[in-house]
Amino acid sequence: MIEEYVKGPEDPRPNNFSNRECQKEHWFVHKQLCTADPSDKKSTSIIDPDGPENLDRVDITCTKVMSIPPRRSDGSPMDSDGTTECIIYAGMRDAIFRTPGFPARVPWPRKPAHTLENIAGVGWGMFATRDIKMGELIYAERPLLLSKVSWTSSRGYDDIEQATKGAFIEAEEKLEETLQRMTPARQEAFRNLYNCHSHEDICPQLVGILRTNGSPAQWELQQCISSLPDHPHGAFKAVGEICSRVNHSAGRDIRAGEEITVKYDDPLQPRAVRQAKLDAYYFVCSCLACTDSVTSDYRRQQIVAVADIDVLDVIPQWINNRALPDDYLEKKALTILGLLEEEGLEISTTYVLCKQLLGMVYAALGDQPRAMKYMKEMILLRERHEDCNGMSVKEHQRSVENRAKDLVKCFWRLRCPNAFGPAPYVRGLYPFKLK
Repeated sequence: MIEEYVKGPEDPRPNNFSNRECQKEHWFVHKQLCTADPSDKKSTSIIDPDGPENLDRVDITCTKVMSIPPRRSDGSPMDSDGTTECIIYAGMRDAIFRTPGFPARVPWPRKPAHTLENIAGVGWGMFATRDIKMGELIYAERPLLLSKVSWTSSRGYDDIEQATKGAFIEAEEKLEETLQRMTPARQEAFRNLYNCHSHEDICPQLVGILRTNGSPAQWELQQCISSLPDHPHGAFKAVGEICSRVNHSAGRDIRAGEEITVKYDDPLQPRAVRQAKLDAYYFVCSCLACTDSVTSDYRRQQIVAVADIDVLDVIPQWINNRALPDDYLEKKALTILGLLEEEGLEISTTYVLCKQLLGMVYAALGDQPRAMKYMKEMILLRERHEDCNGMSVKEHQRSVENRAKDLVKCFWRLRCPNAFGPAPYVRGLYPFKLK
């Protein structure tokens, strides 16, 4: 594989932004790293990234190491939240830097919500120190590492095992190089993470840590990098110091003292399928769903049967068909909602779909209190903590209230006896579609 190395502190080539248009384009990243006059003796160099790439798409044959956010010329972090060291492809840097609001500040929970404890026979886990509401931020951090996960050896091997071993060796070297860019504390934090692949002869230590603790990040990257390939070479993982232990936001209400866990795969699949996926991490799941798998699998089959329903097709059919009882969709949605809660699957898309459907149904029936309840819950479930956009808690609550009111208006009393004519085609008015 061809590799491109970003210049280090020993290569202090200055990057001056004396052109107004250039300054405006790069101001959100380089405002502390540029000078107005190229002749100014105080001009500074950017250690990483290595200047604009001028590429219109991702080049998966060219790997580069960089820091996000970029460092100052003296090597210190530009952001108080720290720096993520990245192993990415050429062509990704500029697209990331052009993302509106980059680099975003790391959000903080309203008050500490967790502690880390060592569980006998299991390892480190995260536990709630107070009651946590569904959708509330538990913890957030800037990852230690963002890395591609597909590696190809630069040498040609006829034997597959030798090719895999060679790729792992080169990946280990690249990871070691990347860790050297971290502060000693962040290096130590990464090296202390668990490696469930330590018994595999061909898997080196750092590669094993990445495989064990990395959370998929390609979906987020694809939102700002349209040319990122949708195949294994486009796969990326992020490794956090704390978030490697658990998920970061609450999919349901969590009581103080409960362990905070994360799903490893599609939770709606049968227990045997889920366990086959977990075998890659070398552990047997002992959660309630896997312990009583017969009952759990039956419930999940019922949930899967409705998972692909498009509520924006179902609602108009129910509104227009007066032969169907008023509680036709209500009963079905409440039944599935109950199954999801019994299974602890509040994190699933189907759970949000049921809340969405109930909000529409109660709005169409003219039941404002229940319509508002489910619409607000649906909005909070969809965005979690992500769309607060710097608003205070009260401002965000008002925003959710106003958005819920607007959504209720779209379906208000459409099923009531005095509502004549067919239900409007509301797909253009309603901003959410869940399938």
